[in-house]
Amino acid sequence: MVESPSPDLPARAKALAGHFLDGPPGAGPLPPPEDVPLTRAEFADELEDVRNEFAGALVALRADFATTRAALLAAIAQVQENQIESRFDSADLQAGQVESKVDQAELSADSAELLSDQVELLGGLTELQQGQAALQESVDTIRAVLGAMQAASGPALASLVLRLMHGTLLLANVDPNAVHREPLVDHAGLLFPLGHAVEVGVLRVDGSDYLVDAQQAADDRTIYHFAQVGRLYEQETGRPPAGLLLVALRVSSRNLALAQQAYLMWVVAGEVVDE
Repeated sequence: MVESPSPDLPARAKALAGHFLDGPPGAGPLPPPEDVPLTRAEFADELEDVRNEFAGALVALRADFATTRAALLAAIAQVQENQIESRFDSADLQAGQVESKVDQAELSADSAELLSDQVELLGGLTELQQGQAALQESVDTIRAVLGAMQAASGPALASLVLRLMHGTLLLANVDPNAVHREPLVDHAGLLFPLGHAVEVGVLRVDGSDYLVDAQQAADDRTIYHFAQVGRLYEQETGRPPAGLLLVALRVSSRNLALAQQAYLMWVVAGEVVDE
């Protein structure tokens, strides 16, 4: 700090008096001129005032800076929070898109499976219609055979029964188309009057002859008669039949046991009923 020189008091007083005399009447004393140097105390007071003002301004500036810094940090934190929330929203959106794609894939798979089921159903309906047509044809055939059976007898009746039992005989490994008729003559009168001719159904398998009799219903008399035909066949041909096959549309459980146990017959029946 540069110290102001001590003023000359008499000269200053003279200057003040001159200013007073130069002023207008009643104006009072004039302020000291600007070029009048300050005293040490005045200079120290002014310097203290400047320091105080600077310190106050510095405090205010620091307070404003702290406030501004806090507001800026809060704004940065809010921006970061918004960015994090935006990233979460973006992740949720991506997860939703992935889930939507998965749902679309599952829907496509379900649609394909539904289409496959529809195709399979149409195929089943077609097979059902074909089966119904075949069943109707079988029913018509059965009706025709049953109608013909009412007026048929003997070999004609046996042929109709074999035709009607065709599917069942095939399941029993018997081909009804391989059954042929052979004539026999009852020379000894075993079943018929002497010299009476009779036809029997013969199925030849691996060189062995099986006699086949087809009846609409097999009762005890039919079973006994068929057993006697077997004896007649052995008597007339000189070789016993390998077996007796009785084919019947209907047989009772009692007559079925009679044929199998008493006469050792194979029986293929369309229906077995209890008496």
